[in-house]
Amino acid sequence: MTGFKGAFKTWSKVFRDKQGLQSIVNCMKDGKPGDRAWPKDKSRDKAIGMRIDLGDTFLEGGRTKRNLVLQANKDADHVTLKKMAQKDSHAKLAVVAIDIESPPTQDQLLQAFQSRVDG
Repeated sequence: MTGFKGAFKTWSKVFRDKQGLQSIVNCMKDGKPGDRAWPKDKSRDKAIGMRIDLGDTFLEGGRTKRNLVLQANKDADHVTLKKMAQKDSHAKLAVVAIDIESPPTQDQLLQAFQSRVDG
């Protein structure tokens, strides 16, 4: 599996193994748009190739939600991701809105990103 979808599959496994959702939950209430939500440690940027940044907060149906933005890293080892990020490192590969007070499970969040990646 190559290309962006293959890279996403690899990234998803690392996100799941490293319990990425917990990092997001810890910063999503107080973080500012553009802050890095996961991974916090930039030392893995080359290997995993993508990150989740915090997006805007908004009200929907009386609930406070926040966008999570999947973006490619400029120094990614994966050729496709590297090219995407070099073209525009702030391009939104996928955006998922989550409820701040009642966040999804890790699997639900990954499924939401997967559905946007698959188009």
